[in-house]
Amino acid sequence: MEKVSTPEANVPPIFMPVGDNPARVFGLDADTRARRLAVKAKLDCAGGARPGQAVLLADLDFAWDPAWLAAIAKRPGSVLMLGDRAVLANVPAHQDSAPMVAAMERKSAWTGTELDRLDAETTELNNHELRKRERPFVLKLDAADPEPVE
Repeated sequence: MEKVSTPEANVPPIFMPVGDNPARVFGLDADTRARRLAVKAKLDCAGGARPGQAVLLADLDFAWDPAWLAAIAKRPGSVLMLGDRAVLANVPAHQDSAPMVAAMERKSAWTGTELDRLDAETTELNNHELRKRERPFVLKLDAADPEPVE
């Protein structure tokens, strides 16, 4: 997966978790865990969209490898899908993020066509440090059984 070169690619998107999930992974609630991963990835966690800046939406129904967050952050106009659900979406500033937010909040399929879809079950990422290709994990985060994520 290569970095997309656009003016927005030079400004990291604002990270916004979507939804509510009481699951606790490694002692952290889903929102706190997602925000900490975003800060580590050097994303802005300001809490709200700003005019002229892309937004990276994260559905709190899912847990994902931090490699996905870094990859999607570098790809404006892309969405990571698990089945028919959007997991992470980098919505460019010129597009309306409301339909994606609504689909994530409703826990429903995302049927939009304006973003480039990446399938979490088949897409591989290049790990340049280890000189290998890998398929990072994306898992449904179940409050009743968070152990598979841990």
